[in-house]
Amino acid sequence: MRKFLLVVGALAALASPRALAAQAREFLTDNEVDQAREAQEPNDRMKLYVQFARARMDSIEKELIKAVTEERTNRIHDFLYEYGKILDAIDSLTDQAATQKVAMRKGVAFVAHAEPELLKRLQAIDEKNPPDREMYRFVLSEAIENTESSLEEIKKILGKLPTDKKLEKEIEAEQKQDEQDRAKKKPNQPNPPPPNPRNPS
Repeated sequence: MRKFLLVVGALAALASPRALAAQAREFLTDNEVDQAREAQEPNDRMKLYVQFARARMDSIEKELIKAVTEERTNRIHDFLYEYGKILDAIDSLTDQAATQKVAMRKGVAFVAHAEPELLKRLQAIDEKNPPDREMYRFVLSEAIENTESSLEEIKKILGKLPTDKKLEKEIEAEQKQDEQDRAKKKPNQPNPPPPNPRNPS
């Protein structure tokens, strides 16, 4: 079933910019929709979606340090929902790389580099067992399972994509730069995106 949804998602990713924007507004902020529209190159779009996924995790972790309220619980649920949709968008692009042989090794490698971090952060939330966890248990469990599935699949695809020494050096440099950028942001992270009121409850 998930494979079918990814194929549908891949076809949707090839739709007109207006259609893509309309779908993305279900889980992205207006600013993120604009960024995704401008990122026409598939590798750039994959990297961008990783940043969006990280932003949702930053938002969730920020909420978890607050007192438990209905508003907090709803925001965590919505951020997890948005994370799942963003992951679906990443998987749709990955499916393009596998089926259409698009030159997307850089983007796929970037996702393979980032998803273990995302998975670890999700698992940490589950292990912490917040008091209101039951209210978003399903979306949290689904996010963990789908991230595990996505990472497993993307590693398989990465192994089949063509490469060379020059490209691998570029990928390695990008990953090191990403780690440095993440380390700089940790002490003073920017404000995460606000909850998207268009999400289903």
